[in-house]
Amino acid sequence: MKTKKTAMYTLAGLMCLLTSCVEDDKDLSVPTVHTTDLVIPDGFDWSTTRNVTLATNAPHATSASIYLDEACSEQIAEDLAIPEGDNSITLEVPSANDAIWIKYPVTNGGNETQKISIQPQATTRSASQRWEASCLFPEGSNAESIGDRISNTYHPYKNRFGTLMFEDMWPEMGDYDFNDFVINYHVKTTFDRKVQYDTWNGYLKVTISLKLRAMGGSLPYRLCIQLPGKAKHMDGTSVNSPEFKRSQVIDLTTESTSKGIGVELLENAQSPIFALTGLENLRKSGGNQYYNTQIESLIASSDETPTIMFSFKLKLPFGGGEISNVFYKFFTTSYAFDYFLQNTNTGREIHFVGFEPSELYKSYETDRKEAGKNYYCNEKGFVWALKAPVEMGWAVEKNDLLGIYPKFRNWLEHGGLATDDKQESKWYNYPQGSSYINPKEH
Repeated sequence: MKTKKTAMYTLAGLMCLLTSCVEDDKDLSVPTVHTTDLVIPDGFDWSTTRNVTLATNAPHATSASIYLDEACSEQIAEDLAIPEGDNSITLEVPSANDAIWIKYPVTNGGNETQKISIQPQATTRSASQRWEASCLFPEGSNAESIGDRISNTYHPYKNRFGTLMFEDMWPEMGDYDFNDFVINYHVKTTFDRKVQYDTWNGYLKVTISLKLRAMGGSLPYRLCIQLPGKAKHMDGTSVNSPEFKRSQVIDLTTESTSKGIGVELLENAQSPIFALTGLENLRKSGGNQYYNTQIESLIASSDETPTIMFSFKLKLPFGGGEISNVFYKFFTTSYAFDYFLQNTNTGREIHFVGFEPSELYKSYETDRKEAGKNYYCNEKGFVWALKAPVEMGWAVEKNDLLGIYPKFRNWLEHGGLATDDKQESKWYNYPQGSSYINPKEH
């Protein structure tokens, strides 16, 4: 009897040990909750950036550059012309920022920097949230001629790339790995004030750089960029945007590190729409259905990432100060560029939340299946595109984004509003687990 009891205790001990080993062997990066299980707050637009209206008051005309950090290393605007008196400019700023820094020349020959706090203008989520900041330039700021100044703005900021991520199953939910199309973007817009009073030859110069990171979708989608986007706020009000024609785009030049991959200005659209070409070569090069989303077939080094840069001039024959208004009120905002996917077989489009389908896609109303809360946002508040102001990593095929960005969940459930966890608003900086593909390596 004693022998039987001893055997039973030994067996029970072995079972506990085995269970413990199984628990220790679990992949803790696998989420127990999927993104589509979450309750998204009403009116949340999933944006990691916000448009901030900066009011300026200067005793005389001067110039200024604007940064996202105290060290003045993350520049979003360079050598802006600041007119005398009261004026304003709208800037796209990461939502995690509660301040910006403004540097301007002073009379002693050096520079002075002010920290400017960002304050909400509307506090309810259902209202279109507006943010503002105010800078009072001192008498000691240097008086400068602004008539011949060349100004630049950057998205997300100078010498850095942001990230665009898409799900390609719209209007269905898909697996929410957000790796069906992953691309890094950087945009520089240049305004040469010498040309603004030329009624026929005024222009802005735009340079867009793209890194093709991953294509985890099997459908024949390609990235397009419309200029500008037509969009609505989450409260239903329309975004005030100018209208441009394809004929206003001149001097288009393209540089690509990958043979066969390029950019075209679509001839069948009235508005300027740029489309990437030759993307099928990426899948064919690896002999796979996907590109750079499967562990066994990742590119060997991030140095091999296909990169495309194209630039063009946008003619704005307005005369007077209207070009200045377009530059300072619109091209510095998040609505200037409408990034979307276009199915090359069916013409179906997938845009960021709030952006209307382009003139080329006529069947949005019948394809969407339900009314939704906004364009490309369903009744439950889910979307099909994400943007981050950094080069962020992406998920291995069929892994929910929650599994590699654990702070993503709280950010969604709080509707992007600030909490005690300061890292939550920068959830894209804190990946974990084995299902994360590092953009510095691949």
